[in-house]
Amino acid sequence: MKSKIKKRNNNISNRFTIMIVPNSSKKVIKLSFSRLTSNLLVSFFFILCLSLCGSICFSLYQQKKITYYANKVEEQQNEISMLMEKNENYLAELTSLQDKTKEVMNQLDALSNFRNMIYEKVNKSTNNTMQTNLNEIEYYEYSSTQASNKIITYQGGGESYDFDEIAKNLNRTVDSSKNIVDIEYKKLQDLDSFIEEITPYLEAYPSILPTKGKLTSTMGWRRNPFNSSRGEFHSGIDIAVNVGTDVVATGNGTVIFSAYKRGYGYLVIIDHGFGIHTYYAHNSSLLVEEGDIVNRGDIIAKSGSTGYSTGPHVHYEIRLNNVPQDPLTYIIKN
Repeated sequence: MKSKIKKRNNNISNRFTIMIVPNSSKKVIKLSFSRLTSNLLVSFFFILCLSLCGSICFSLYQQKKITYYANKVEEQQNEISMLMEKNENYLAELTSLQDKTKEVMNQLDALSNFRNMIYEKVNKSTNNTMQTNLNEIEYYEYSSTQASNKIITYQGGGESYDFDEIAKNLNRTVDSSKNIVDIEYKKLQDLDSFIEEITPYLEAYPSILPTKGKLTSTMGWRRNPFNSSRGEFHSGIDIAVNVGTDVVATGNGTVIFSAYKRGYGYLVIIDHGFGIHTYYAHNSSLLVEEGDIVNRGDIIAKSGSTGYSTGPHVHYEIRLNNVPQDPLTYIIKN
């Protein structure tokens, strides 16, 4: 009997009872579990609590990570917005710079056209194109040189640049170029006004030779061709040509003499104004009369060998206020 009671007490001690007492007069609920079941329930509850805590910790970690990346994304978006705004500013500045550069280029074109117009005006006034046909004196031929254009370039090797500073430098360069162009244009305007004033002088200026031929005698002291023992001052130049070769006026003016003169033979004298007279001597025939107005390049006589002459040639003189000048120094080349 005692063994049965002991066994029963052992069975009871190996069980767990959970009592649920309601807040009313209802019957108390008793839940009885074996030790094994209780252990399983406790283990399950413990594992459940661990899982729940792990889930909560993982959720907090994930939330923190999401917040971190969200802040990063927001920072990048702000940086992108700033870059886009900066890019728009650069674009606006570059557009302004492009407009300024285009304006400078247009001014340079206008400057070049203006300069060419002035050159043409001077060439027309001095009639340099005729010089190519009439002047064959080699030591007065030369080739002009042109100034090389300086181009400013920016070069880089992959470094990072301060675009603000570059834009400022470019703007300063363009503004400086524009100021230089404005100054040069003003200079050309002044030059054009000056040329307008001196055009009558340029048109009258004896800038070419009177005929095409071989230069046989220059201005200055020489041996007398009719008496080799005597020297004489040659007041002009001699150009050997065939009889009947065209002799042209070397500048605009008025014929003040056209007749035979001792020593000079058939002679034409042109008054160009400004104290300048030109002499064309030893002609075979005269094609202009006293009082005729002639322009540079007009045929005024035919060459010959009249007067004191050793053969067919044109004796050509330039006198400034009646003082003989070297005609070769008056020639204007292209």
